[in-house]
Amino acid sequence: MHKISLPIYLKLVFFILLILGISLSSYIYYAVYIFKDDKVSYVFNSLDEYNKQNALFYKERINSLLEELKRIDKLDFSGDFLLSYLSHKRNILGHYEFREKKLKHFISLQGLSLAQNELQKILQYKKENVFVDKGMVYIQKIYTDKLIGFVVKTREFFESETTQLYENEFLNLNADLCRGHKELKKRLEAGVTGKTFVLNSPYPVIISARKLFNGFYFVTKTPYEKALKASEFLVKNSLFFALLVAGLTIMVVLLMSSWITKPINSLAKLAGQFLESNFKVRSTIKSSDEIGVLAYSFNKMADDINIYMGQMQEKFRLEEEIKTAQLVQTQFFPQSEVSHEKYFIKSFYKSATECAGDWWGNIQTSDQTILVIADVTGHGTPAALMTAVLHSALIGLKNMSKVDKNFLASPQKIMNYLNSIFCQSSQNLNATAFVGILNHHSLEFCYANASHSAPLLLDHSIKNPTKNDLKPLLENLSPRLGESDLSVYKSASVLLKPQDRLIFYTDGIIEAENSDRKKYGQRRFLKTILNSKDKNIADVIALIKADFETFYDKEQLDDDFTLIGLDIL
Repeated sequence: MHKISLPIYLKLVFFILLILGISLSSYIYYAVYIFKDDKVSYVFNSLDEYNKQNALFYKERINSLLEELKRIDKLDFSGDFLLSYLSHKRNILGHYEFREKKLKHFISLQGLSLAQNELQKILQYKKENVFVDKGMVYIQKIYTDKLIGFVVKTREFFESETTQLYENEFLNLNADLCRGHKELKKRLEAGVTGKTFVLNSPYPVIISARKLFNGFYFVTKTPYEKALKASEFLVKNSLFFALLVAGLTIMVVLLMSSWITKPINSLAKLAGQFLESNFKVRSTIKSSDEIGVLAYSFNKMADDINIYMGQMQEKFRLEEEIKTAQLVQTQFFPQSEVSHEKYFIKSFYKSATECAGDWWGNIQTSDQTILVIADVTGHGTPAALMTAVLHSALIGLKNMSKVDKNFLASPQKIMNYLNSIFCQSSQNLNATAFVGILNHHSLEFCYANASHSAPLLLDHSIKNPTKNDLKPLLENLSPRLGESDLSVYKSASVLLKPQDRLIFYTDGIIEAENSDRKKYGQRRFLKTILNSKDKNIADVIALIKADFETFYDKEQLDDDFTLIGLDIL
C-alpha cells in the first residue's frame, strides 16, 4: 500500500489558510476601491437621471406655453374674451402682441405692467423663443410680421422640489452669478451641460446641469461626502467583519482538522484492501456530512461491482433492441425515389441518433398524390415511437379512403385527423407537420401547415433566379400537432406548372452548427438550391447533401434532418 508522506490534515490547514488569505485580501480590495467606485458611478448616474427628468419637465412646460400661444393666435382671441381665457391659466402674468415692432396690445393679469425699457428688451430678444429678465420669464412665438408672448414669474414658473439628497437650482449665465458660482459658470460655458461632474470649491459637490434655454440652466447637486457616507460606513464595517471572520476561521480549522481527517484515513485503509480485490470490505462510518456520503458511495461501489457483469449483459441486449427499432423505423419511410408520369421525388434522411423524430410519407391514388412531412420534438426513442404513430395514421387514412374518398379530400382534413391521433397518443410531445395534395390533372397543389418549415417553390421558367424567386409556402400557418385537440387547420393552394420544383425540409439542416458554432443557415441552403437550378432533382439533393457534409465537421448530428425534392415533369 502506498505510504502517506504528507497527512491530509496538514494540506487542509495550509490550503484553507491560503484560500482564506487570498479571499480576504481580494474582498478588502474590492470593498475599499471597487465598491466605492461603483457607488460613485451609481450616484453620478442617479443624479444625472434626476436632473434629466426635471429638465425635461420644464422644457415640456415651455413647449406647452408655446403651443398655447399658437392656439390663441390660431383662434384669434381678443378683448375681454382673451382676458377671461388667460385668467384661468396658472402663473401667467401677462400677454403681449407686437406687430411690426409696435405694441398692438398688452393684457395684464395680477396687476403686471411693462415699462418702456422692458418692451424694448422684448424686441431685443426677438430671435429668442424664451428669455429671462429681472425675475420674469418671457415665452414668445415669433412670426414674420408679429410677435406674441406670455410673461411668467421666474420663481413660480421654475418651482422645483429639493429632496433630502438632491438640491435643485436655476442659474442664468446672462445675469451675475453669486454664492460662489464662478467656477460653475466656467464649466457651463465650456459645454458640460448634460454631464455629471465634481466641483471642489468651496467643498466637493457632485453636479449635473442641463441647458433649458438662452444661458438658463437647471442644476442638481449633492455634497460628495454626503452621497458616499453610506458606502464609507459599509466599507469600514465590512473590514471589521472580515478580520473577525478570519480569526474565527483560523481557530476552527486548527481545532477541527484532525477530527475531519480521521474518517478519511479510515477510508484510505479500506481503499487499500479494495485494491487487493477484497470486495467484501465495507465502511462503518455513519455521518450525514460529505465523509458519510463518501463512505456510502464506497460501499455502493463495492456492491455495484458484483452486479456489473449482469448490467453489461443487459446493456448489450438493449443495444441490440435499439438496432432492431432503427431497422423497423426505416420501414416507415417510402423509397428515396418516387417516380410518376407527372412528377419525380427524391429524398434524403439522416437521424441524429439511432432512432429519429423526422418522418415523411406519401399516398398515391389515381387522381392525386398526398405527401406528408413531420418533425417530432426531440429525437431518440420517444420521438421515433410518435413517427410510428404518424405512419400508422397515414396507412389508416389510405385504407379508409378506399371506402370513402372524403378522408383524403383536403389537407386540413388530413391534418385534423393526424392532430387528433397525436393528441390521443402523446401528452408530452408535439410535432410540426406539412400536408400537401397534388392533383395529377390540374397540377393544383393544396396544402396545410402545422408550424413546419415552409417548403420552397421555384418557377423553373425564371432564367436567373435569386433568393426572392424561391417562394415559401407560408399561407395559413397553424398550431403544431399535439398542442391541443381543439386546434383548427386551414389549407391554401398554388397552381404548379411543368418544370416547377418544390423543396421540402425539416429545420435540422438549417439550424445545424459546426464546431465553430456557426449555423448552416437559410442563406447557404437557398444558395445551393439556386446554383443547381438546371440540374435534375436527384442531383440537387446530392449537392445539398455534399455541401452540408463539407460544412458540418462533427461526427454526431445535433438534430435529425429530412430533405425532399419534387420536380413537376
